[in-house]
Amino acid sequence: PGPSALQGEFKSTSYIHSHVDKETKQGKVQIEALIDQPGTCIRDEVDKVDFKELDGQDLSEIDPPGIGDEEGSWMLVDSVRKMKQCVQELEESFPTEIAFDMEMYNASNYTQVTCLIQITSNTAEKEYVIDTL
Repeated sequence: PGPSALQGEFKSTSYIHSHVDKETKQGKVQIEALIDQPGTCIRDEVDKVDFKELDGQDLSEIDPPGIGDEEGSWMLVDSVRKMKQCVQELEESFPTEIAFDMEMYNASNYTQVTCLIQITSNTAEKEYVIDTL
């Protein structure tokens, strides 16, 4: 390839780096805003639930906000095969940021059992809910 073709490659690489830097800076701003506001959530605008409206209803039949919005937007990881798929998909998406949440059962002050791990990244096409039990 000639010099102009290589120059185009360098421009696209620098564009990717500046885009990643911009997303990382935006994420840091969001996290810093949450440190002093523990009652605030990044998804406040997405996860609005009016519990007065739902009073008296069987909540087990109502999908949580965001669930079911997009087919395939999340995967329950409850087997070795699905765990391998989860790891492969995350590796292939080349994330620069990974977020996770763990749900635990505290049997005592000294022991905890991790029951569920939720994982997502800034480049993943889906979120993963890992059933550790």
